[in-house]
Amino acid sequence: MKGLKGRPTGYIFVFVGSLLFLAGILGFQPIAERTETYLERSVKSVLATYIVVRGLNAGVSVIKESELSLSPAGVGVSIAFGEILDPLDDATERVSSLILVSFISLGVQALMVDLLSQPILILTGVLSVALGLYMAVRDKVPPVIPRVLLMFIVLRFFFPISLMVGEFTYDLAVKERVEEAKDQLTRVKGEIVLMTSGLKDPSQLEKLPSKAKDLADRSVESLLTLALAFTFQTIIMPILFAYLTLKLAIGTLRLKL
Repeated sequence: MKGLKGRPTGYIFVFVGSLLFLAGILGFQPIAERTETYLERSVKSVLATYIVVRGLNAGVSVIKESELSLSPAGVGVSIAFGEILDPLDDATERVSSLILVSFISLGVQALMVDLLSQPILILTGVLSVALGLYMAVRDKVPPVIPRVLLMFIVLRFFFPISLMVGEFTYDLAVKERVEEAKDQLTRVKGEIVLMTSGLKDPSQLEKLPSKAKDLADRSVESLLTLALAFTFQTIIMPILFAYLTLKLAIGTLRLKL
């Protein structure tokens, strides 16, 4: 930072640092607010999806329990239901567990945004003021403060901005598929409710296995779509962005300033 020597540059650092400090104290953080809004919206979407998947799982369980009581009247129907619905039952259990992991991931991201918002912004302001005062008085730059200052800037701004990039990517490539999958599962859940009423009608028993197979095929496809989408949105991308953030932050400490 040889080019930063001199009182005028020091005064600029004091001014900018004061603004950052006041922004942290007063809570003026538009980037963090945008990120928090995205995370809140994502949490609501994940919870709504979890309710749909668990509702589907409950409906499948009702049919499986009902068909057991019908086994004396039609063993073939009982076996067919078991073969058809077991994979769907297993898929809903696994996807609901993945959705819970996604919920935890979003909570961790929200906690990181909180930790990297106000405290880091205040520290960045304090360090900027300290660096500016030192430059104004001594007419030189201490080697440690600029590196730490850059590290705080990377931590403060890169991770929230990366989440905003993730939001843009999700809205562009994933959101529509997730909504379609949720709508499909909601419709399947309603059809399963109708199937449970058909279990009481012996004349409908022969048709139920084919209906169950069709519902299972449609449901599994939608469940896989949700699994891939939430894995991408709440696990792969946050881990990637967190890794890049730490890599850049550590890299700033090795810069020759």
